[in-house]
This record gives sequence, structure tokens and C-alpha cells, in this order.
Amino acid sequence: TDAEAIHLLTDLIIYHNLVSMIVCVNQQLCIRIGVQIYNRIEDYIFLADTIDKLK
Repeated sequence: TDAEAIHLLTDLIIYHNLVSMIVCVNQQLCIRIGVQIYNRIEDYIFLADTIDKLK
């Protein structure tokens, strides 16, 4: 739901210092990942691992 997306977004920002766009599409949470030249693969692995732990 939209409320779940907002809750996940808030948790990522407050507790994990991660910022990303999270939306609910067809009752499924989706995350938009922005790629920047200064990001490393480890940054994306950290994001994925953090989201897995929050499930």
C-alpha cells in the first residue's frame, strides 16, 4: 500500500541513512534506484541487504 511505501521510505532515511524513491504499484512495493558516477556496487549491495533485513 502507499502507507507501507511511506513507512519503508521513512525507515530507510531515519535508521539507515538511505534515500530512494519507493512507490506502491499494483499492490507491490517498487524501489527506484538512481545511478550516480560516484556510486559503487557496494552501495547497491548495501541497499539490497538493508531492504531484505526489513522484510
